Amino acid sequence: MAWQALYRVWRPRTFRELVGQDHVARTLKNAVMHDRIAHAYLFCGPRGTGKTTSARLLAKAVNCREPDAGEPCNQCHNCLAVNDGSSVDVFEIDAASNRGIEEIKSLRERVKFSPSHSRYRVYIIDEVHMLSHDAFNAFLKTLEEPPVHVVFILATTEAHKVPLTILSRCQRFDFRRIGEGEIGGRLAEIAAGAGLEVEREAVDVIARVAEGGLRDAISILDQAAATGEIKVTARHIHDLLGTVTAETVTAVADHLAEGRTARVLELVAEVEKWGKDPKLFLRDLAGHLRRRLLAGLEGGRDASRLWYVLHILTQAEQSLKWAGHPELVLELALVRAGHPEWGFLPEEMHQRLEQVEQRLAAGDAVRNIAVKREEKPEKAAGPPAPPASDSKPEPVANPKPAAPRVKEKQAAPGSESAQRVASNPGDRGETDRSPLPSAPAEGGLARVRQAWPAVLEKVKGENQFLFHSVSKATLVQVEGDRLILGFARGEEFYRDYLERDGGAGLAGALDGICPGPWRIASVLSGETGPAPARKKVQETRDDTAYYLEKLFDAQHVGQGREPRRTGGGKEGEKL
Repeated sequence: MAWQALYRVWRPRTFRELVGQDHVARTLKNAVMHDRIAHAYLFCGPRGTGKTTSARLLAKAVNCREPDAGEPCNQCHNCLAVNDGSSVDVFEIDAASNRGIEEIKSLRERVKFSPSHSRYRVYIIDEVHMLSHDAFNAFLKTLEEPPVHVVFILATTEAHKVPLTILSRCQRFDFRRIGEGEIGGRLAEIAAGAGLEVEREAVDVIARVAEGGLRDAISILDQAAATGEIKVTARHIHDLLGTVTAETVTAVADHLAEGRTARVLELVAEVEKWGKDPKLFLRDLAGHLRRRLLAGLEGGRDASRLWYVLHILTQAEQSLKWAGHPELVLELALVRAGHPEWGFLPEEMHQRLEQVEQRLAAGDAVRNIAVKREEKPEKAAGPPAPPASDSKPEPVANPKPAAPRVKEKQAAPGSESAQRVASNPGDRGETDRSPLPSAPAEGGLARVRQAWPAVLEKVKGENQFLFHSVSKATLVQVEGDRLILGFARGEEFYRDYLERDGGAGLAGALDGICPGPWRIASVLSGETGPAPARKKVQETRDDTAYYLEKLFDAQHVGQGREPRRTGGGKEGEKL
C-alpha cells in the first residue's frame, strides 16, 4: 500500500475523536440523533482546525444505517464508502477551481437527482468564499430551497467574504484555534500509534509552532519522522523549523530585563550564525515575554517595562515583513528595548518636549523679571513702572483706580518701558495694557496649569484657529490678573493672531474655569525688548489677507475683481 501522510491516516472517524471542537461535535451529534438535519451548514475558522473533517463526519452520520447515539458506526457500506472516498452520494467541490457561474448551473441540475444508496446527497463546498459574485447569486435560490434529499456543507477560512444572503440561510459553526495542550495530547497519541519515539519537549515545541492548527502540527511530526531518526528531539525540531531553543529565548529575555544589551547582541549574533530565521526568533521572544506578563511573574515597574519591550518588538515584527536586512531591524529593536532612554515612545517624547519647553519659557520669564529689578534703580526719568510680581502676588488693599491709558510711543530696546510692553504685548482690542483688578486666583501658575486642559478643550469647541494658535504656546507666568504665554522663535504668526483677535476668546474661556477677570500677554523665548512693530500696510489691510500672507509665506499683489456673470445666451457664457 502506498504511503499516506499521518494527518490522513489519523483523521478522526467519529465526533468523539474531534479535537478541540467540542461545541461543534456535540451539536452535530445531537442533530443527527434527533433527526434535525438542516439543509445547509457553514463551517468557518482557521486552517487545520477540523472543518473538512467535520463535514465528512456529518456526511457519514446522516447516511449511516446503524448510528450509535448520533455517531457513525464506520461498519456499514455507506460509512466505509465515505472513509475511502468512493461514495457516489457525497461530493467534495473545490470552490477555488470551480468558482464560475457555469459550475453552479451544473450543480443546480445535479441536485435534482435522488441519492443512489443513501438517504441524503451531501455536497461539501470547500473554500466557498472563492465563488464569484454571479456564482453566489446563481447558487442562492438552490441553497434557500434545495430538494429534501440534499444537504449542503460550506467550509471557509474567510467567512467575512461570504455574502450575508448566503450566511442567513445556513447554520453557522465557528471553529476555534486548538490549544497547545490539546495538540500535544493528540500528537502523543499519534506518535504512540505510529510507533514513533518523540521527546515531550519536542511535542511542546511542535504544539507551540503550529499556532492552533492540528493538521500543521501532525505534518511537522510527519516531516521529523521521515528523516529516519530513532528519536525525535527538540533540537531536531528546532533545526527542522529554523526556530531557537527555549534556553536562548529565556536568556535574551533575562538580559533585556536587566539592561545588558551587549550580551543580548552577542546571543543574537549566535542565532544569526546558526542560520535561524529572525522573524521566528522575534515571534518566539515576544511570545515568551507575553507569557511572562500574563502570568504575573513581573509586577509594578517591571510589568511596565515588559509592556514597553513588547510594544517595541511588535513594531519590529511589522517592519521585518518588508525589511531588506531583517537582522539589522532585529538588532536595532533589541537595543531600543534594552535602553528606553534612547528611544521613547512618541507619546512619551511629546510629553517630555512639552515639559522642556515650559521650563525654558519659565526660565526666560524669570530672567526678564530679574533684569527689570536690576535696571529699576538706574532709571531717572519717566513714570515708574509697576513692580514685577512673583507667581503668587500679595493682595493689595484698596487699589487706586487706574488712569485712562494713553497710547505709548515705542520705547527704546532694553528700557523699562520696552520690557513692560514685551511682557504685555498688543495695544488693540482684547489685550489691554491698562491695569485691572487682580484676579482671585490663589495658586497662580499652578492653578492655571491644572485647569489648562479644560481651557483648551473649551477653546477647541469654540474656535479651531484660536485653539491651534494657543496649542503652540507654553504657560510662562501669572502676574496678578495677567497670564503670560510664551512662543518659540518662528511662531510669531500665532502670537500676532493672539494679540489681534484671540485674546478675548482665550480670556473668556479661562475666566469660565478660573474666575477672573483675566488679561492675556505673550512673549517670545528670550525676548527682553518690545515686540517688533508691524508694517503700516498690515495695520490698514484686511486681517484675513495678513493671516494668509503669514500662513502661506505669500506676497500681497492686489485684490482682483469677481468675474462678471450675466444671464443666459452667448453674452452670459463669457466670464
